[in-house]
Amino acid sequence: DKLKVELQEAEEELNDAYSGYEFRLDLTSKMGMVVNPDGTVSKIIENGQADLGGLSIGCTIFSASDKPVNSLVELKEVIMNCKKDNILECSIYYHDPRRAAITASKVADLKAKLSSLISLAANVEAENAQREAEVQQEAARLLFEANEMARMEAEMAAAKLHEETEELRRKAQEEADIIKEQNEYARIEAERETQLQNEKKIQIENEVRLATEAKQTDLQREQERKAIEAKRAAKATKKKKQLELEKEKKKEKELEKEKEKKKKSVEESEQFDEHDDDSVLEQPATEDDETEEMTSLQETETETNKSNKMKKKDQRIGHCTIKLAIISAKNIPRDHPRGKLDLFVIAEVIDLLTNDTIEPPRRYRSMVEKHTFEPEWMESVIWKDILLPPSSLAVKVKLMDMELNKSGGFHETNPLGEVLIPIEQEEDEDSATIREQGSQLTTSSSSKSSLSILSSNQRNDQEKEIGKKLDHDLW
Repeated sequence: DKLKVELQEAEEELNDAYSGYEFRLDLTSKMGMVVNPDGTVSKIIENGQADLGGLSIGCTIFSASDKPVNSLVELKEVIMNCKKDNILECSIYYHDPRRAAITASKVADLKAKLSSLISLAANVEAENAQREAEVQQEAARLLFEANEMARMEAEMAAAKLHEETEELRRKAQEEADIIKEQNEYARIEAERETQLQNEKKIQIENEVRLATEAKQTDLQREQERKAIEAKRAAKATKKKKQLELEKEKKKEKELEKEKEKKKKSVEESEQFDEHDDDSVLEQPATEDDETEEMTSLQETETETNKSNKMKKKDQRIGHCTIKLAIISAKNIPRDHPRGKLDLFVIAEVIDLLTNDTIEPPRRYRSMVEKHTFEPEWMESVIWKDILLPPSSLAVKVKLMDMELNKSGGFHETNPLGEVLIPIEQEEDEDSATIREQGSQLTTSSSSKSSLSILSSNQRNDQEKEIGKKLDHDLW
């Protein structure tokens, strides 16, 4: 089959050689060959158009641009006409006798090989037929012998099978007994597993129920808290409106008093005009006039105090840096309904004169220590460039629970506890000390002005160790 395909391809190639090959000549560049007057190629320039197009020495050009060509003159004439017509490419057909001879030789060789193979295939087929007949005779003989051996083996196998059947029946009975025992054991285990799963399911249901009840309780408490806050806000709004109404009524009364005063002044001036003497009559002050004068004096005094206070605040001059270390919290009450708490700390610098946060605000919020009654933060903050004297400053520290303060901001209103730590400047401006605040909070200072906050029952060497650690690791 392979030779037939090769023969077919060679015959097609031979037909092409007889009919001629096509070569596309680019008229804008050189042909790359020398053509004899009779149209045969006498020379091929290497890597020229003719060489790249497949032409070789001895090829005969017989057509150009679909026109017959028998000589070099006719070829030149066709090329000149193409250039006049602005045709840049010309089709040239040529015969290659060398390639045709090679192809014809190849076709002859392939035909000879194919003929030889056909003859060889016929001989092989005859030999195969003879061998097949011999094989069939040998197979018949072997089949007879095999049948005899099979009969004998079948008799022996039947006897052996009987013995094995009896043995298998005995083993099957033993295995059945074992399987029965295993099934009974599996049944007991399954019942035990089912019982355990039911108990676990009941336990999970109880835990879910308790969690749901706790969540409902928390939601109820949150709703109650919000309701209380709403009532407080409503009361505050109502009180504010009442104050505004009282202010408006007070203003109306003052306007009426002012009108009466002007009216009295007009009447007095008319009375003075009626009298001939130039003396001014003195009239005793009424009770309303005295009340008005007292109110005016009180308001003037209040405004004067406010002005003095603001002037005093504005006249304060200072510049300080506060370093605060938040270490830990201990001795927190453990009787909380939710169990352990999610704790964090809010610290801010307070102006003692106004009892409010300084401007710009200096605040800090620690990380949240979850599920604990003894949180350890080991955090620090440094507030620089505070333009107030230390004697008028304090640090307010609040201990917060995340559940009661879900926003986690600086303006939370439900602290678990808080302390106000005033800052006093000593003779050495590089250090600061903090007084004891109540019975549950004690603070001290180190040589580098760091603050360590400890509970009152730990004022010992541990205070120095914590101070050192903060100095080296946190500042």
